[in-house]
Amino acid sequence: MKSGKKAVSSLLIKQLENVLTALNEVSDVGRVEAFHKLRVEIKKFRAIAGILRNKVLYLEYYDQWLKPVFKLAGRIRQLHIIQDLISRHSPDSPSKIHTILAQRESALVKQWWRKHAYFAKNLESFTDLFNQADLWEIRCSPGQYVHRLDKKIQSVAKNKIPVSQLHDFRKLLKKRIYSSTLFDIPVHDKKHYDNLQSLIGEWHDYHNALLYLQRIKNPDTNLNLVSDRLKAGKKIQLSAIRQVLSEW
Repeated sequence: MKSGKKAVSSLLIKQLENVLTALNEVSDVGRVEAFHKLRVEIKKFRAIAGILRNKVLYLEYYDQWLKPVFKLAGRIRQLHIIQDLISRHSPDSPSKIHTILAQRESALVKQWWRKHAYFAKNLESFTDLFNQADLWEIRCSPGQYVHRLDKKIQSVAKNKIPVSQLHDFRKLLKKRIYSSTLFDIPVHDKKHYDNLQSLIGEWHDYHNALLYLQRIKNPDTNLNLVSDRLKAGKKIQLSAIRQVLSEW
């Protein structure tokens, strides 16, 4: 793609429009995938917005207008993931846990619909801001930006990554993958990057599910067996991640 300020601004605006389209495509029918798609489109926007010079201004607007959408959609999607993990690993789990999770999801979805028009209006305002090209300077060309991401990934990967930093490393990988697609700059190790970020993503799903279940205080629900099975799945994922990283 062209590397000038105008071309980058146009790409950012187009991606924001993709976010708005994904927001408007969320419906009660097929909402599981719709919420996932919405979050992916926001992640793509964040990936290429890293090229902007004025990060403070960008983050201020992002936190105000886009982050609330991302967070609420994420809370709903998290419940989808937890229910799926329990169904796969512990199909004989107490029905009470499924009832609790379904009730919590229903409450969040109702909250979503109360805020949907507000979210859409804010996204339109955010898009209008990016039409004011004088606000947004880019700090480097797309090629330089992607090269810096590559160097950072290689620097982190060659050392043993602490478990506490795996999720941040995954976000870096996804930023590189999304940037390469949107800026039309190939990732030479895309298959490797995709595999690793997928493994870390699944590990993170187990991790979040376990944390969430720990917060459920219900005397009628024994979650020990469910938790033990999820811990086993998490351990398997971590071993697979370490294997892939050892071959980097």
